[in-house]
Amino acid sequence: MCEFKGYEVYNVYEERGISAKTGNYRPKFEELLQDIRDKKS
Repeated sequence: MCEFKGYEVYNVYEERGISAKTGNYRPKFEELLQDIRDKKS
């Protein structure tokens, strides 16, 4: 879909075995949020 839309994938944030439902700390999600704040593309 990214290729079709002409988007460039900056990074893939993958967390295996960590559930957001349980309220666990999610380091990759925090990294994603920081990248958004830093306006990385």
